[in-house]
Amino acid sequence: MVAVFGTAIVSLLFLKSFVLDVGQVNGVSMEPTYVDQDRFFVNKVEYFFRRPGRQDIVQIIDPGQSKLLLKRVIGLPNETVVIKQGKVFIRSQGSQEEILLVEAYLPSTSYTTIPLQKAPQRYSLGSDEYFVLGDHREQSTDSRVYGAVHRSRILGSVMGKL
Repeated sequence: MVAVFGTAIVSLLFLKSFVLDVGQVNGVSMEPTYVDQDRFFVNKVEYFFRRPGRQDIVQIIDPGQSKLLLKRVIGLPNETVVIKQGKVFIRSQGSQEEILLVEAYLPSTSYTTIPLQKAPQRYSLGSDEYFVLGDHREQSTDSRVYGAVHRSRILGSVMGKL
């Protein structure tokens, strides 16, 4: 009986650590997609088989405070993210063309800005770095504040609400 119970505990810990976890939103940075206290699943296996993609919602370890956060992937490795005129533009490696990022999940009144921004702000990403933003741009502490997020700080993709 003790062996069965021990095996069950070890199995659950393995699943929670490496396969599927449950999280809870703490704050308003992902509104309206996720609101404070929403619960969600985190798929920790998916990114073993593919890299995080643009507009994926991911759970990350906050680079500044080691808290768990939800953010949306905006910029991918080796790209440059440009924020200007309240919009986000993406420039691929080796290109000078900036493409407007279409963000249909944002309210039409939402603008992406940086406090005291007078000129376009550019963020160049390394080979394992991602640029993440909250959906509630006016109330989100994200890559505009703490910079790019290294792949090792992305714990998994968020899969729906509970």
